[in-house]
Amino acid sequence: MSDEQVDANVNQLLHLIKTRETATSNVLVSQQTVLKPGPNHWKVASILHVGPRETGEIRHRRLVLETYRHRVGGGYDFENPVAKWPCEDDEIEALRVFLNVYRQAASPGQHAVYKIGEHTRETVDAVIQALESNEVEPSVLAGLIAAFSQHPSTIQQLPNLGAVDYRRIVAAGLRTAHRSEALRRLTEVIASEAVEKEFQSVLTDNWWMLGGRYVRLIPRREWTAEETLDMLLQSADSYFDIVELKRSNATLFTLDHGVYIVSAEVNRAVNQAAHYISEIEPLRDNLVRRYGLDLYKLKAKVLIGHIGDGDEDERSKRESLRRYNSHLHRIEVVTYDQLLKIAEQVLESNRSETGVRGRDEAFEGDEGAEVPEDNIPF
Repeated sequence: MSDEQVDANVNQLLHLIKTRETATSNVLVSQQTVLKPGPNHWKVASILHVGPRETGEIRHRRLVLETYRHRVGGGYDFENPVAKWPCEDDEIEALRVFLNVYRQAASPGQHAVYKIGEHTRETVDAVIQALESNEVEPSVLAGLIAAFSQHPSTIQQLPNLGAVDYRRIVAAGLRTAHRSEALRRLTEVIASEAVEKEFQSVLTDNWWMLGGRYVRLIPRREWTAEETLDMLLQSADSYFDIVELKRSNATLFTLDHGVYIVSAEVNRAVNQAAHYISEIEPLRDNLVRRYGLDLYKLKAKVLIGHIGDGDEDERSKRESLRRYNSHLHRIEVVTYDQLLKIAEQVLESNRSETGVRGRDEAFEGDEGAEVPEDNIPF
């Protein structure tokens, strides 16, 4: 078919469509484009702007896709479409979004398009381009993560994505990123010899650092008329532990006849924790009635001081602290370097979920390697 014949058919077809739609009283404006000009079929898309002619107000829009067949004797039957498919308003927009991104689904399999906030559109476009080039910058992912965070319940309802549960890996990756930053903050606070209030700020938001035995932070801190606790945590056995925070640069030990013993500062902190327990326990029944928490047989952790790796007489100091703790009842003294090691162990468990071992080590056998199947522990 020559270009002149194609042009003639196009003009004929569009004239017929215009005439037909003009006869419809509520079509205010129509737009057409030829999707396929023969040779066996012609395919046309039309957008109709519909509304009352009296006011000229466009009430809604309709997209119509039509197919016309070639006649056996020659020419095309533009009077009678053999196939017709309409959609309207929001359906058109959904289709437009889908068509805008369908080229990104280049690999075989099923793909879905999710609507996100307009403020993240540029970020998502950048993510798609970065994924195609296998170069995804952390800053580019921020908007996409923010969009996902707005629909947590929907993400939980997603079906299994294959042999490997990628939802679990992504969740562990986000948790690892957050907890790595929190661990960095804790390290900085310890190094800066900060006051108790700064440790409280970090640990209240990141009580996972205290270990996997805790399941909940109790926000209430005032339990008597005079005492305010630094932190109160519920353990997995449904009992509660007080956490008393002291300075990381507190003096831990003193020498007595050549033997390290805990300092007066440590003893004062332990006595303070013991005082909290003795003040709260007699109020047990009243606290159950008022707050629904049974603070029975409270225990306490005292976070204080720091023993650095390589400190002079490090082993002797650790043995002294262990000996001291063995004689305490329901109270334990924990140093901030011990807290760091606990937090690092938790974080390492999260890293194993993502297939990354350690801060800078690549996961062994990247290609085809099995993803660990143990659950995220904390």
